Amino acid sequence: MRTRATELTAAAVLSIALAACGGSGHDDTPATNTVQGLWIGSSTDGTTNQDGTPAVRKTVGLVLDNGTIFELYGIPGDGTLGIISGFLQGTVKTDDKGNLTSNDLVDYRADLLAPSTSFVAATLTPALQGSYIEHTSLSGVLTYPTVNTRTVSFTSAYDKGYETKADLTVIANPGEWDGVVSTMIVNTTDSIANPSATGELAAGSIKIGADGALSILTTACTASGTVKPHAVGNVYDVSATFSNQCPFSEHALSGVAYFSISNGGRTVYVALTTNDRKSAIAFTGTAVTLRP
Repeated sequence: MRTRATELTAAAVLSIALAACGGSGHDDTPATNTVQGLWIGSSTDGTTNQDGTPAVRKTVGLVLDNGTIFELYGIPGDGTLGIISGFLQGTVKTDDKGNLTSNDLVDYRADLLAPSTSFVAATLTPALQGSYIEHTSLSGVLTYPTVNTRTVSFTSAYDKGYETKADLTVIANPGEWDGVVSTMIVNTTDSIANPSATGELAAGSIKIGADGALSILTTACTASGTVKPHAVGNVYDVSATFSNQCPFSEHALSGVAYFSISNGGRTVYVALTTNDRKSAIAFTGTAVTLRP
């Protein structure tokens, strides 16, 4: 597997499956949502690395104007988010005291998608309890209702990169974005993850045309679709249909993309889920051919 670790900046990332939040499409009407924004931080589930240090994951979260939340995370110890190890997607509710909750999250996790004790014991539907300060900070605890309750805590800071208007001419590229694709096929009908679910981290690439046409190529699958700016925030709405080579072939997937520039590098992130929320794909990559 060929990987490319890319430096994540304050404005780097995300992907949220808009249509996967209980249906298709999203509300194009801007809403008053004081928690919306791009949130950069880290998470830990209390485990440690072999050297005894805490196993910390880089996280990039997004709350959209319609309350959709996405939390993208990397492999423990990877501070660049060069590989998307998984992401959570759902909706959040807030109150006037700065509290937020979510009870419809799905955790798409590639690094546990293989038959193992740790995966069988992990539920895909954690509950979220957290708090936030508008345009400042957001933190919370994810509770997975396993036999021995598992929790994951995260903290993050607001990033103003969210406030830039998305522009298709910026994310379009005459060459390909080359990087790593995380494929996640899960069973979300049960509270406990299905041990037969599958996951893969593999080399892949995507291409985005000036007209928003999208093509995706992995070692096993191809897809075509469209990319367009989201109504609010520096994110892009993405839709795609994969070929019959894929386990979820002919299923429509939807989600979002985010683009960033850091120290001369160009990075794009994409995350898609099927409408039934049982399958997902995430991508992170850098441009092979740069626009002038």
